[in-house]
Amino acid sequence: MKTKALVAALLLSVATPIFAQSTDMIIPMGPGPVVSGSVETTSLPATTRRFISAAFPDNGISSVTKAFADGTYNVALDNGVQLTVNNRGRVVDAKAPTGETIPVKAVRKMMKRGDYNQLCRMQCQNCVTEIQQIGNQETVTVNQPF
Repeated sequence: MKTKALVAALLLSVATPIFAQSTDMIIPMGPGPVVSGSVETTSLPATTRRFISAAFPDNGISSVTKAFADGTYNVALDNGVQLTVNNRGRVVDAKAPTGETIPVKAVRKMMKRGDYNQLCRMQCQNCVTEIQQIGNQETVTVNQPF
């Protein structure tokens, strides 16, 4: 009987700290850190606003979202074009909505002169659906004009 009481006391003393640890869990409350959110158009860098007004003169900005972690912006224009702006204010990606193309003026402003001239020789300057700039390289997606 004494051995059963001793074993029970030992088990209880060992089990109590384990039980206490499991009840000390920290449960996070609230939404967590904010990683992105809508911002005012005026928060865009001035160079970006100038680029948009020159490259898309017939279109306005419908929304701007900023990724706070890396400082990039996602800009939606009222014609459906989506722009990605890096933390230095440079437009690094432009994507037209399905079935649409990026205006020629914007294509000309985003591409290097030689690359744009090559696009014109292929008669594809009116067919660009997306431009991505990664470092010094451009990736251009076009719909076949024929």
